[in-house]
Amino acid sequence: MIRNYLLIALRNLWRNKLITLINLLGMAIGFGIFLSFWSWVRFDLSFDKFHEDIDQMYILNVTITMDGSEYTSERAGGIFATELPDNFPQVLSSCRISQPQEFEFGIATEEDSEDIPMRYFNEDEVLAVDSSFLHFFSFNLVKGNRDQIFSEQDHMVITESMATKLFGDKDPLDQPVRLGEGEYYRVAGVVEDPPIESSYQFKVLLGFHMMEELGYPVDNAGGNIYYNNFKLAEETDVSALNVAINEYVESNFDTEIESYFFFDDLTRMHLHGETRGIIGLYMNLIMALVILSIACINFINLTTAYASSRFKEILIRKSVGATKRQLVFQFLGETYLLLLVAFYLGLFLAENLIPVINRSFGVHQDADFSGIFFWIQILVLFFLTGQLAGLYPAVKIAGFKPLEFLTGKSYNGHQRGSKSRKILIVVQFTFSIIFILVTIFMIRQYVYLKEADLGFNREEVLYIRTTGQAWEKYDLIKKELCGLHFVQGVTTGSDIPVMLSNGLVDWGERGADHNKLAVALWTDPDFLSTFEINLIEGAYFSEKRGNLNHEYVVVNQSLIDLMGWKDPVGRKFYMYGEDFQILGVTENINFFPFNLGVFEEKALIYRYDPISDYIFVRVNPNTSSDHMVSIEEVFQKHNPGYELVSDFVSKFRYEALENGEGIRLIFILFSILAIVIAAMGLIGLSVFNNNSRTKEVGIRKTMGAHTGIIMRLLLIDFIKLVVLANLIGLPLAYLVLRKMLQIFSYRVDLKLSVFLGIFLLSVLVSFVTVVYHAFRTARANPVESLRYE
Repeated sequence: MIRNYLLIALRNLWRNKLITLINLLGMAIGFGIFLSFWSWVRFDLSFDKFHEDIDQMYILNVTITMDGSEYTSERAGGIFATELPDNFPQVLSSCRISQPQEFEFGIATEEDSEDIPMRYFNEDEVLAVDSSFLHFFSFNLVKGNRDQIFSEQDHMVITESMATKLFGDKDPLDQPVRLGEGEYYRVAGVVEDPPIESSYQFKVLLGFHMMEELGYPVDNAGGNIYYNNFKLAEETDVSALNVAINEYVESNFDTEIESYFFFDDLTRMHLHGETRGIIGLYMNLIMALVILSIACINFINLTTAYASSRFKEILIRKSVGATKRQLVFQFLGETYLLLLVAFYLGLFLAENLIPVINRSFGVHQDADFSGIFFWIQILVLFFLTGQLAGLYPAVKIAGFKPLEFLTGKSYNGHQRGSKSRKILIVVQFTFSIIFILVTIFMIRQYVYLKEADLGFNREEVLYIRTTGQAWEKYDLIKKELCGLHFVQGVTTGSDIPVMLSNGLVDWGERGADHNKLAVALWTDPDFLSTFEINLIEGAYFSEKRGNLNHEYVVVNQSLIDLMGWKDPVGRKFYMYGEDFQILGVTENINFFPFNLGVFEEKALIYRYDPISDYIFVRVNPNTSSDHMVSIEEVFQKHNPGYELVSDFVSKFRYEALENGEGIRLIFILFSILAIVIAAMGLIGLSVFNNNSRTKEVGIRKTMGAHTGIIMRLLLIDFIKLVVLANLIGLPLAYLVLRKMLQIFSYRVDLKLSVFLGIFLLSVLVSFVTVVYHAFRTARANPVESLRYE
């Protein structure tokens, strides 16, 4: 019997070759896309689970309430790592980790050169950690004594890749490394590079004392500075412990801002922390399910549409005693046979697609289709997809009654089923339209972040990281840079002005409530002129004032509006325990691209400091590579051995959008695939619809209808469905986009012209898709049409 079912299945699939091909390709694409996204879902869910005691590992989070807005961070003050283990027996151990720091590491050059005795390497994945780090976490130590590392303040730990970068094939242990122009450190250990599934990525580990040497408070309760990691005793009531911790904090520490502290699983940090990886996981899962659903809709549509071609077969089978259950199993078997082939094609597609996606996101991981748990998941997916795509058609076809066929009712029943097929077509195109519109506007938004008018001129401005001796030789460097004919201005700043997030709370007026957040930026006197920021009133810092500049602040108009001040120039200004005087007021600039609530007021304070983290150089438009070499030569002259880290401000890549190119690729690729799958289904249904109306077309042509009338008759039903899909999809896409774009503080407009363009494009695509078969049917010889079947 099984052999008989298999032969019948193969014959039916071969008889309807076009429909089989469309179903096969549609389901293969659906499987391939789902497996590609599922690999990312598995990746997101695997973070930090390689640590041995992960079930006991927690990180201290803090929720800050400020002026009605809440902001949760996985970083807190450094004092908790020492206080909590001493006062709560449930807390077994702790380990503090800093945010990634940027350092220059100097290695003595092998050449006998007096000009460049040291060669420096810039590294921005440097963590300052407690001495317990390698005992707390399960990072694999390759060289060194785990118990001795960080027993001395000059110890440092590097990864294998960093060891190769610094020392090549030489043994790195005990090798001296200089931090910038400061002290020498000694390599006390080498660890394997952290797995990509680790929330903490690093190339170098330094002792936690480094944070104090850099001027950061290490034993404060306030601030969001450090990752405080803890191991709790098994079966600890975490909720009760959170309550006790907040009572302890309220009794023992004077926090300036309303805060609530709580422990959260370390495994949740990647998905639920400030990076909000959960958004990507949901997006991947939703897109995977939508694409697979579109493919299943195609399968259901085409299978049920062509059920009429099997009425005679079902009549014969039921006449000789076949039950409905047997027929359901037969038709489901045909579905699973086709899905099996589609699955292997989809697996091949995923194996080639995943590396492309990974490269777009800067992630180096291979497609991992191994492990019993993975294949259990795939078997479940295969079974559920078969049920979703094949159960309804199987039940519907097997439910056909022979008496209806003999009395001529089968055609009417088939026509009733066309309503459900039309609904599914509308659903397909609705999803496709939403995909396309989201893709277009997200791409426009990423471009807008680079091109929007932020209130200052960021074009043709280089930002250069100040390293080594560039700090102390800034005046000489600035003088020589200004002497270059293509340089229009040179200035310094503590941050790149397109992304300022150095928040201050204690400012404004003495004795007043300080619950608004302002951003501070340290600059030199040429900052406004270099970035072409307009001064509304008063003055800016100047070289003539010298050290007197330290007694002033310059603020933007948003801060003045927030405080409700009139005549602000000359007004006393309080900031972190010191009194200043307002020197001037500038126009507002967009300095933060994301809408987090806390920066909603966009208040900005300029402070004077000629030595900052960045040097900015404005150059003439169309500056050549030779000119860039001239800038590099100036820095090499006064800062020998240091790598020049620079780029244009207009090309600055926001850390939170560092995967923007990858996201754009994903949206483009899968929007195209969604519309391709939907179009394939439209082709199949068009062929079926035209074939089922062959006799009707023959009669109409015999009665005098010309080709144009018949084509309009055959096309109008499909065009109506696409128009209906637009009427549903366009408003839904608008609502989705409004929600998505709310995360940006400045955003593109949702222009009506784009929505109208997509409407016309979708109608055109559907028209082109079905017009060929409609034209063939309309041009057919009426004699042949009437002899059909």
